[in-house]
Amino acid sequence: MAGAAGYRIQEAWASIDKAYRMMVIHKLERSAKADMEAEDLWSEAVARMMREDPETGHNDADEPVMHIARYRGMTRLPWYFLATARTIAIDRHRRRERGPRQQSTDFSEDVSRISQMDDPSFASTQSETMKALAAAVLSGFESLEANHQYLLAAIYRDGMSKAEAGAIAGLSPWQTSRELRKAEEHMRLRVQHALPGEWNALTKDAWIHGWQQCWRVSDAPTEPDRNSRSEDVA
Repeated sequence: MAGAAGYRIQEAWASIDKAYRMMVIHKLERSAKADMEAEDLWSEAVARMMREDPETGHNDADEPVMHIARYRGMTRLPWYFLATARTIAIDRHRRRERGPRQQSTDFSEDVSRISQMDDPSFASTQSETMKALAAAVLSGFESLEANHQYLLAAIYRDGMSKAEAGAIAGLSPWQTSRELRKAEEHMRLRVQHALPGEWNALTKDAWIHGWQQCWRVSDAPTEPDRNSRSEDVA
């Protein structure tokens, strides 16, 4: 089943979702803070397994196989998904615990940065970087399919669970994970050229401003276009 899923056989993904989703979610609920978080961890685990893995090979249509093709059967498939979901949860917890990176304690470095910020040419460059980043985020969002815009807005703006947002669009949980992964990958490719080499308060504000513009684009009631779904959604 994992091999077929790795080679993009949609029926295999549907079978995995039907056979293992609730089993893994029930296990996650014992350690997750809420049912919604357990559901989202499953969705993120599925999305991780759906990542393209060209190093592993290509299918008959010359498409890169998915990461799940690396599964070798050393443990039962549901436990493989469970381990992936728990790894995601641990990584998420560590990021929360770590919080923002500490500011430099090197006095000379701090003085140098302050001097840079007083330089008109530096301020101009920063302003251009901020505008480019905000514009790239908005441009990337506007170029998404309507259903992908809906998923991003419903989940990240309106706070819906992935399963709830997908159900409104007529998608099963695994299909929602797949379509959300496509939307996020599209955005990553569209904005990576504008991402700053080093984040600071100004570039963070530009990033937030870009997404606020996206949410204004989708300010109409969040309702997906069922006719715009990917052609292979069954």
